[in-house]
Parts: sequence; C-alpha cells; structure tokens
Amino acid sequence: MDKKANLMEGIGRTWLLLKRYGRKMISEMNMGLTFDQMLVLFALEKNEGMKIGDIAELTDRDRTTTSRMISGLERKNYLLRVASREDNRQKLIYLTQAGRDILDGLAPMKEDFIKILFKGISTADIEKTAEIVFKVAKNLEEF
Repeated sequence: MDKKANLMEGIGRTWLLLKRYGRKMISEMNMGLTFDQMLVLFALEKNEGMKIGDIAELTDRDRTTTSRMISGLERKNYLLRVASREDNRQKLIYLTQAGRDILDGLAPMKEDFIKILFKGISTADIEKTAEIVFKVAKNLEEF
C-alpha cells in the first residue's frame, strides 16, 4: 500500500477508534448523554452561539437529527436556544451553566484521554501530524 493510502487508512481507523473509545467512556460514566450529544457540547464549548446548521455540519449529522439532539440537551437544561439579533427566525445555541458544569466535570476525563492518545509520541511528531491532517482537511473543504 502506498504511503498516502496508508495515511488515509490511518486517519479513518483513528476516527473510528476515537468514537468507539468515546462512546465506551461516556457509557461507563452513566451521565445520560450520548457520544453525539457530547460532541454538540464540546462544539459549543469552543464556539457558543452557533446555528443548528453549523452544529450539524461540524458533527456530521443532518439538521433534523441535530435539532432533536439539541432539544434533548435543552430538556436536560444543558443548552438554550436564543433568537438571533439579525434574524428573529434564526436560533443560536448557547450552553447553560449546567452545560458548562458537565463540561468542567469532563475535563479530567479529557486529560486522561489525551494522555492515552499521545503516549510515546513526541511533541514534534504531534505538531507535524496536526499540520498535515489540517492541510488534508483544508483540501477536502475546498473540494
């Protein structure tokens, strides 16, 4: 197998294993949340005030599924929909304090997860790999 195909296979396998490990960890924590709901919370942690369509694109879900996930998180008081100032019909999604508290509680788990992921890998290798993966992602975004 050529090196490019090997890299593509490695990226795909890594994503599948990340999802599997993430689902297992969340299930074991008995938080009443799914892996996909956690992805929504993590996305909002980095960029609050996103539109449902933007969250759907970021989490690779359709708008209907994303809207249902957001409704479920809203019922648990982790999220809040707020009308956009520019367009009252458009709703922006924000974390509530309870949502922030959940994410704060997950911080130690995230740190442990990162330690497991990058065990035995040098900082230089991590930086170079991140640079390459982001270049690949940029190429796909332009496609």
